Amino acid sequence: MAQSKEQLPSLTICSFNIHGFCNPSGNENVTELICFLLHARPHILCLQEFDRSAQPITTVTASSPQALQPLLDKVNAHFKHRKVLILPWLGAFLSVLHDVPITDDNHLAWASLATITAFPITPRPDNTSLRPKHRDSSVAKGGRSDRILAVQGEGVAVINIHLDHVASATRHKQLKHYLARQMSQQDAQVWVGDWNALTRADYTAKQWADIATVRARNSWEPPQTIVMEQAAKAGLVDAMVLARGKPLPTSRFATRIDYVLLNSAARESWVVESCHTQVDMSMSDHKPVLVQLVRR
Repeated sequence: MAQSKEQLPSLTICSFNIHGFCNPSGNENVTELICFLLHARPHILCLQEFDRSAQPITTVTASSPQALQPLLDKVNAHFKHRKVLILPWLGAFLSVLHDVPITDDNHLAWASLATITAFPITPRPDNTSLRPKHRDSSVAKGGRSDRILAVQGEGVAVINIHLDHVASATRHKQLKHYLARQMSQQDAQVWVGDWNALTRADYTAKQWADIATVRARNSWEPPQTIVMEQAAKAGLVDAMVLARGKPLPTSRFATRIDYVLLNSAARESWVVESCHTQVDMSMSDHKPVLVQLVRR
């Protein structure tokens, strides 16, 4: 994001696997997302499994909050009531939500990842070369690294990732590749996204055994912790731990696989005021994770 004239004293970041803008039943969930944003009020929205063909909902359903209508009117008036793609529409909605001017560069997408903010976005320099030097299918699909999207500004870089859902060895290679590209810059970084990885401390012995049973029943690999241990060794710390929050499940089978992590520079610049999983949301097969950072 571009630097604002006066830096924000606090920043709310939401990470959410939006499931292609469909709920678990396969029905469109954009209206639910907009109502959630009205309540959560994030400055930065990081989406995984983003479907770039989705269109915004420009009318309010009977179940939508009455407070939503004036915001929708402002957004739709900005676009002169034209039908627009979901990313610029959501960027405009966040801007209106925070009462700041709407800009055209408040969103960035790469393959199935999207980052939308209430402010203009500046891509990280290494976003200009998203193709790895080697065609390693464990790092990139079709020779293209499509599981990382990084933007910067407001004193922090926000790195949106989506790691492989099948094998921990693949996730390990992906994260190693991404860490090498990002961590060398030594700036304040917040890593968010769908990590598809487990943290052993989140579970009791019985819960861990139950997860192993479910995974065996579905012919998946046993539960692994190597990826989150790898992140910790790289100096990334779970915002849930920093906020002393409760690590609630974010996906199916009572597992937490969606995280927000901070590097040392981010922890020196920001305090994690809160971090929580919005467990009452059913608009996706994942739950949104919300983090509020307060500038030191």
